[in-house]
Amino acid sequence: MVNFNQIQVGDLVKATAVEQIVAFVRKLGEPANDGETAAIALAPVGAKPGGVMANTVEVTAKVEALDLGHRKATLRFPDGQPHTFKVRPDVDMTKAKLGDEVTIRTTEALAILVEKP
Repeated sequence: MVNFNQIQVGDLVKATAVEQIVAFVRKLGEPANDGETAAIALAPVGAKPGGVMANTVEVTAKVEALDLGHRKATLRFPDGQPHTFKVRPDVDMTKAKLGDEVTIRTTEALAILVEKP
């Protein structure tokens, strides 16, 4: 963190951590964007200490099995491993087909801010 030397005993350090997972069926012909991206924003030198860090990982898996009665889907990931997931009640599973690609995007973010009392 930049400006760390400005933090003093009694200062209030606020940290917020967030994780978001998004899964969606990729449209036919839309290219995959599997991989990882990261972003970091630090306070300018001389400003109050703080910063934001975010990391996003995206992976595409194929639908291997669907259990409509139990609302579960089995996906096979690029490493060859299958994993079975519960599917939310608001998702229309009848539109999914074996072999469809499902993209899962996970974003984790951490924000830190130091405030003087």
